[in-house]
Amino acid sequence: MNKSKLKVVDHKLIPDQQTIEVWYEGKLVAAVYGADGPGIRVITKYPYDIVRGGLGEIPNVVEVRIEHER
Repeated sequence: MNKSKLKVVDHKLIPDQQTIEVWYEGKLVAAVYGADGPGIRVITKYPYDIVRGGLGEIPNVVEVRIEHER
């Protein structure tokens, strides 16, 4: 299975801010933006699942799985 690729780009609407584009198999599938306060916002046009759990020694992980084929 291929991994998603991340690309940091300038925010298109807010000056002096950046966003992270999420690319998979040559398609832009989501973007990650900073939220007000501590946190992030994940935006996508595709359906997605959120998986909460640990990753080895890291106890707090949220994985967003995007169904990009639809």
